[in-house]
Amino acid sequence: MIELDEKTESSADRAIASIRRAIIDGTYPGESMLSENQLASQLGMSRTPVRTALARLQDEGWIRIYPKSGALVRGLTPEDVADIVDARVVLETSGVTRATSQVRDRLAVDLLPAIEEQRAVLAAGDMRRFVELSVEFHGAFLTVGGNPYLIDLGERLADRQRQMLFAHQDAMRSRSDHIIDEHQHLLDCLRDDDLARFDRILRAHLSDTLAHNTNLA
Repeated sequence: MIELDEKTESSADRAIASIRRAIIDGTYPGESMLSENQLASQLGMSRTPVRTALARLQDEGWIRIYPKSGALVRGLTPEDVADIVDARVVLETSGVTRATSQVRDRLAVDLLPAIEEQRAVLAAGDMRRFVELSVEFHGAFLTVGGNPYLIDLGERLADRQRQMLFAHQDAMRSRSDHIIDEHQHLLDCLRDDDLARFDRILRAHLSDTLAHNTNLA
């Protein structure tokens, strides 16, 4: 009986991770309905762990379960996107503000290769990797501050950030050169130890992302 419980829990964990990942990358887009039977078939498992996974994902806010109908994927509204942008500004600015000028300067140097990698994956047309690199790049501004509680908040927000970016890959592709230029400007601010300018550029950078996501439903 213990082995069965452990197996069921393991299957549920795999189902949670798989379904969440598919929602984030747009495989299951916002406002689409998920069927328990279809998910079980796709994942190669019984309905029990899938049902457990859907309950957890509803608690996390990714879906809304309608008994006997299925689970509705919750898309990001314009208000959601605005809140994500506001939260990222607060978290990232707090991170670089908490760091010393020497640490900020070192971060600017350490992140230079990331800029080149962003250019390379765009040239290769790999938007999935570009999204990940963008999330990692912005995450570095938060983690440099060393506050574990804020870092935890940022990590939990990162999947919502991914969902937002994956939903609008075409818009990102059309302005990708601007995004990379703005990333470089943020590093210049750190190198020059100009926190006020960093805040202004970060707000404009993320707000521009918001402007390209206003058709979220």
